[in-house]
Amino acid sequence: MKARAKHTVKSIFLSMFVACFIILNSGCGLDEYYVLEPPTTYHAPVYSQSNLMPDAIDRYVEFFTNENSEYDDSGFEFTGTDVYYKIYSYLPTCESEYSALNTLVNSDASKANSASSLINSYKFQKLKINGSNRDVTIPHTTSKRSQRVRIRLTTFQDPPTSDDYKATVRIDGVNKGVPVRYYDNRSFDFYRKVLDSAFNAPLPRSTAYEDDLSSTTTVTEEGSWYITLYAVGVGHDSTFTQYYSTIAHLGTLCLKAGEYN
Repeated sequence: MKARAKHTVKSIFLSMFVACFIILNSGCGLDEYYVLEPPTTYHAPVYSQSNLMPDAIDRYVEFFTNENSEYDDSGFEFTGTDVYYKIYSYLPTCESEYSALNTLVNSDASKANSASSLINSYKFQKLKINGSNRDVTIPHTTSKRSQRVRIRLTTFQDPPTSDDYKATVRIDGVNKGVPVRYYDNRSFDFYRKVLDSAFNAPLPRSTAYEDDLSSTTTVTEEGSWYITLYAVGVGHDSTFTQYYSTIAHLGTLCLKAGEYN
């Protein structure tokens, strides 16, 4: 009989605790946390010493944004998709950092912090579009549908037979401008000589201020540069706290000085 009474008292206290917990949390409200879905890679060539990508026509990246329209009425603003890049002169460093970031993305414990690591630890820089005053690389579309983005860093053919072969950022087939390095509006088509000086950018390590370049000064092949690109969805809540999706690897391209194709 005593054991039964003791069990009854424990049940009462447990019920009271649960009731208090529900009342307190319903009064204070739980913190909201938003999860952004990452962009989807479509064409992601990866240069390596065993995969040299012999045809320059394939040296572009292509992906689909993930517009996350379901957030529109929840106090969260999806602002768009950013593209980040980094330049390497030494291929093993490029491959090592890609492997480390890939490990982050494939781990449930760390993938939410992959964008922070990309930007703060590995020092990737945001790709910009020549003439654009938008902070985000690919702005959110008002149509609330995913956008198809194609980025070519260097021009193929001389002269190119169509815009598809020019150094451009194309969104749903529309040319939005030349992709440029984050500092001083320097074009990525820095190996070609054209009449418009705005699209003549110096080779890496020929200027003093280049935070988009790996600090490793070892060279795999003289005049060759390896550029890795990632895409990440971005947005903010009502307090302007920034949110990032998991990063999506877009590819690793090799650019060669003096190569006109």
